[in-house]
Amino acid sequence: MTTKPRYPNADDDEMPAQIDFSKGVRGKFFRANARLILPIHLDADIANALTRSAQREGVEISAFVAKLLEEHRGAANEETNRA
Repeated sequence: MTTKPRYPNADDDEMPAQIDFSKGVRGKFFRANARLILPIHLDADIANALTRSAQREGVEISAFVAKLLEEHRGAANEETNRA
């Protein structure tokens, strides 16, 4: 049984032997106070359950999940303070 390569073009050597970075600008896209909002990927059944719960409360799913996480963080802090 043969398996398909995970990356079909992995054996292709399309990169040049050398890359000229002499005209590159260090930090060109760096923003010191940039805030990154990372995507969170959920299993379909979890996403569906959260969506239904958010709809029942009449809020967007992002606001609903943020509220859940805040509550969880508060509970975790209380546990840490008790220990």
